Amino acid sequence: MQIENGIRVNAPTWRLVRKSATCNRNLSYLKYQFGKSLVFVFIFPQKSLEEAAEAFDYRGTDEEFYSRKVEVLGSGWRNSKEKNRVWKAWSGETGVDLKKGKVVVRVSASTLNLSRQFGQYVGDALPDT
Repeated sequence: MQIENGIRVNAPTWRLVRKSATCNRNLSYLKYQFGKSLVFVFIFPQKSLEEAAEAFDYRGTDEEFYSRKVEVLGSGWRNSKEKNRVWKAWSGETGVDLKKGKVVVRVSASTLNLSRQFGQYVGDALPDT
């Protein structure tokens, strides 16, 4: 709910068009649309900081989402209170992954700028611990 509220406040023109019916303990998602542009936010809540660190590392090599690895373009683009990375998939889709506290989030969009923008909203919405 924190992530959804953060996006609603910072991107009011974007419409939430789909979200997971319940907050699954392993994954929930949000899908936003503005015109023809789409942004997907995948949320992976974890039970501990250690599990969150493992889940973040796994996302960097996860072939489950794209049938191939993503190419990591860089990291550390936000602040020191979270782990984050910017990536590009073989399909041309770009995104950011971030870990803040016990939550790992993958933001995926058609442009890197859009992914980073929504990554900023998500990171700002999550508590530091």
